[in-house]
Amino acid sequence: MVIDFKNKLYTYKTDIFLPEGIEIINTPGHTLPHWSIVAKEDGKNIVFSGDATRPEMLNEDYSPEGQDIPKLIDSALKICEIADEIVPGHGPNLGREEIEKIKNNLLKFKNK
Repeated sequence: MVIDFKNKLYTYKTDIFLPEGIEIINTPGHTLPHWSIVAKEDGKNIVFSGDATRPEMLNEDYSPEGQDIPKLIDSALKICEIADEIVPGHGPNLGREEIEKIKNNLLKFKNK
């Protein structure tokens, strides 16, 4: 993994062994770099999102905060599209109903 914050070089080692059903996805925005983990289990995608998605995104008055707001929104929407369940870095797990609410709240910012 190469992380050089001063020169904005962000990469991770791509030749690491991951067990079947585990995938690492790039989810920048909250911080640069940021990755999330997708675990496929029983036909479901469980995304361990770290701070790419947050429980406060459920609030109607949510206002995005992070190093790169457009990337944060895109990353969170990407997670919402693939996840059946989200395990955020803080707070309880999020199911389909909460994921749809987050998606709808974030789409408001995309349409501005």
